[in-house]
Amino acid sequence: MKIFKKGMWLFAAVALLLGGLSLGCDDDGFDDAPAAHASAAGGDKGEGGSYRGGAVQQGGSESAGAIPPGVERPPNHPTLAGDSAQPNGDGSMGMPTPQVERPEMADYGQEGPIRWDAPEDWEPKAPSNDMRFAEYTVSGSEEAESAELTVFFFGPGGGGGVDANLERWAGQFGDDAEPTRQTREVAGMKIHTLDVAGTYDAGMGMGAEQPAREDQRLLGAIAETSAGLFFFRLLGSRDLVTEQAGDFDAFVGSLHEEPSD
Repeated sequence: MKIFKKGMWLFAAVALLLGGLSLGCDDDGFDDAPAAHASAAGGDKGEGGSYRGGAVQQGGSESAGAIPPGVERPPNHPTLAGDSAQPNGDGSMGMPTPQVERPEMADYGQEGPIRWDAPEDWEPKAPSNDMRFAEYTVSGSEEAESAELTVFFFGPGGGGGVDANLERWAGQFGDDAEPTRQTREVAGMKIHTLDVAGTYDAGMGMGAEQPAREDQRLLGAIAETSAGLFFFRLLGSRDLVTEQAGDFDAFVGSLHEEPSD
């Protein structure tokens, strides 16, 4: 009987020792918890709160991966196909590549869900990043001057709302700017336009940080089409954009949807 009791005590002591070792391993496992959460969000968490491996990248490129659930966007961020987070509005940090087919440069305005006629002196160029649907270099009478006309399209329901984008564009010129907004109808589509001038500051989330540029002007237009919103922006020096204002107005007036078969 005494031998049995001694055996029981020995068994209990061994069990207690093993239990303590097990608890010690569990405590060490908590050190890996942040990495586990980052992995669940779509990648390893890097320095400065960024996620590598296709998730959020603070100050990252405009073609960064989709924002994972539970990670908030910057203010005014649009929704794009493949996003798992709901937008706060519009911006570009952490935005995935739009899942839309872009036309060749020679076919700008002649293919796609919306068509247009660009002025002859607007030079088509390959989009400088994956966010852009089409792009033109707009030269002025001064050889050194140039502006750019950019077209954005993110598919049905993508790109954020009209008001959020127009407010963001105007906000890039500061609180002292006096933007002018109008609405017109072109070929059965509602077109929202913006005219704003002053010191242009793209702010954060636009890829590499750029210095503010004084004496700039932006002419913008957002077209409501059956395929989704199309965004058009002419941005450059105030004098050059003023010189091109008539051509931009004619450009917007030429917009029309893809002819039905």
